[in-house]
Amino acid sequence: MSSELNLELTRKCATSTISLPDEVTGDWQESVRQIAMSYWESCSTHRRLIPLLTSHAVHGFATLRIYDASAEVLEQAGLDPKRRPQAIAIIDSFVLGSALGSATPSAVWCSDVGSSPVFKRPCRTG
Repeated sequence: MSSELNLELTRKCATSTISLPDEVTGDWQESVRQIAMSYWESCSTHRRLIPLLTSHAVHGFATLRIYDASAEVLEQAGLDPKRRPQAIAIIDSFVLGSALGSATPSAVWCSDVGSSPVFKRPCRTG
């Protein structure tokens, strides 16, 4: 079996739990939220695969269905067709980055004596 086929099968397994809107009608913002949240849940479960999966083009329908649904929702929202790929890439990057970030410690940044008071306030622990 080729490595490309193995990769697509892995991608298919990792994305199979993603829930997409049944119809592209109604509130487009809620549809984008539903897609992004379900995509995030899947990616955060399989976050170690993200570097591998993002280093190769997507070919299989199991994953392309996410981008198809996103394009349909963005069309419903009235977004210019030329801007849709950029919007999909932004959503994709946000979801993937956030999923990778879900593995970080609860206190990612710690202030020190040189930090501004504005930064120190949300960084307090305990």
